[in-house]
Amino acid sequence: GNDAAIKSNLAEARAQGELFYDANGNSYAGVCGATAVNGVKTIQAAVIAAQTAYNGGTSINTTFTTAGSADTTKGTCHDSSAGWGAEVPLKTSGYFCVDSTGVTATTSASTLGASDVACN
Repeated sequence: GNDAAIKSNLAEARAQGELFYDANGNSYAGVCGATAVNGVKTIQAAVIAAQTAYNGGTSINTTFTTAGSADTTKGTCHDSSAGWGAEVPLKTSGYFCVDSTGVTATTSASTLGASDVACN
């Protein structure tokens, strides 16, 4: 059940990310943050909800040198003007990653390195 909630919440991030992109002048910059643009929310709440399904945590770790190496119990979200990527560990094992290009991946290890905006 927890893994299904993680995947569902991150899948919702994709649609919200596109709304944010349109409201932010065709830019994803800031989509991982907390600040809405023109009344359109970021994807932060969806990533936090996915992380909460994993461990009850409340913060997104956006400062990994290599995503997952600093704290494997937190979600990761990176953005740039051209894209974004977010991943959360799964309860069973591995990670679930989504990005702005439409990739949805279940992987055995973290795929978002420092500043990566694409699930690799």
